[in-house]
Amino acid sequence: MRRRSRFIVVGVLLTLIAAGAIAWRWSWHRGAVEPPPRLPDPQRVDPLVAAAVERAWLEADRQPGSAAARLKLAMTYDANALPDLAMASYEQALQLDEDSAKAWYHLGMLRVDAGDGAGALEAFERASQMNPAYGPAQWRIGLIHLDAGRLVEAEAAFTRADAIDARDPGGRVGLARVAIQRGDPARAEAMLRTVLQMYPSFAYARLLLGGALRDLGRLDEARVELARGSTSQTINNDPWRFELNRLRTGHRAIVEEAQRLIDGGSPAEAIPMLEELRVGNPMDVEVIVSLSAAYLESGRVDNGLDVLLAAERRGIEHFGIHLNASRAYELKKDVVRAQQHAERAIALNPGLGAAYVQRARMMLQTRADQALAIQPLEQALLRGGPNREASLLLGQIHITLNHWKEARRVFEDASRHHPDEALVWVGLAAAGAELGELDDAEAAWRRASDLKPLDPAVAATGRRINQLRAASPTGGQNP
Repeated sequence: MRRRSRFIVVGVLLTLIAAGAIAWRWSWHRGAVEPPPRLPDPQRVDPLVAAAVERAWLEADRQPGSAAARLKLAMTYDANALPDLAMASYEQALQLDEDSAKAWYHLGMLRVDAGDGAGALEAFERASQMNPAYGPAQWRIGLIHLDAGRLVEAEAAFTRADAIDARDPGGRVGLARVAIQRGDPARAEAMLRTVLQMYPSFAYARLLLGGALRDLGRLDEARVELARGSTSQTINNDPWRFELNRLRTGHRAIVEEAQRLIDGGSPAEAIPMLEELRVGNPMDVEVIVSLSAAYLESGRVDNGLDVLLAAERRGIEHFGIHLNASRAYELKKDVVRAQQHAERAIALNPGLGAAYVQRARMMLQTRADQALAIQPLEQALLRGGPNREASLLLGQIHITLNHWKEARRVFEDASRHHPDEALVWVGLAAAGAELGELDDAEAAWRRASDLKPLDPAVAATGRRINQLRAASPTGGQNP
């Protein structure tokens, strides 16, 4: 009996040892990763960023076996421009859950930024295996193959992306790029036209379209699209990146988001964000300028002026503050003070084109001689570069003064930088018509009519061209 009990004890011990070994192996594979990486010197980053990453770190530290907590920490580091900590955290999240498509995807993005194309391709392919329905992973695979010159593989990936979500332009723009590299600009044009039907403001697609049209020999059309194009603007439907971007915090992220709201026509939404920042740092020039602009754009002129006057009382001198003060006083019909602040903005930043435009606007309100406003508007274009308002004002002054050649010069230059502005083409048509260049005037008028067919200025210019054609000895076809 004693011997049997000894066997029973030994058997239990062996069972416990085996169970412990299995548990140890499971914990090593799934849970026992290194402690989450921690921000080494919180004092060197924005306090709001330090607080956000500390909260995410504490959550990951409390749940050492949680892949979700480790992924949240990684994404918080990633969103706030701490790539080394983010990469280490993504890799730990994948030790806890190697099937996490989102972790693989974000890791791939970091590897792209680090110049590791092969590592990025591996990560995006793993993400795609885990979630075959996520289109952005497919077109990012296509971009890596395209950059490496592997057109067959790139085309296959872009085709998969387009099949998953035709509203995401990533796949179709990629296919257009493949067509361009294969010397088929006609196919590229067809694809880019469909993209621009969905997203007319997609500047990168317009840049590619301009190149395709140039290759097709349609140089006038190409010139317009290239002028409207840009390498920096992207439009894509990437929910995982949107989710990551929502984790951005800190002064810079808040100001950028507020400015996006102001530029996007929602200035009232930016005000509480900027007011909270101003409480913490009332001397911050960037916040003062953005906040006052938000108030002015919201129609709360007195609130905007209060912000600017408070900065003035603190002795803060900045061209943006004076420019906004000029605009505020203009809205309050105080032209003298508006002029003074415009002059001060120019003195502080002689290259600020918008300040010269503001000076010209005040001159036009206070002086009968419009010619005096020509010089600041020319300075706005010379020093500040292309400026839609400066070009329109300057061209209109020349038309009012019957300076037809000068008006044509101004509007011709503006048409290269602002080809989507109907009034530029109206001005060019009007100047050309008065100079007797009726065919060119008609061509410009047609461009204006395509952009704004119901605009009264377009109709009036068309009638004037008709009138001049009727009076011309050679006659001609009316527009």
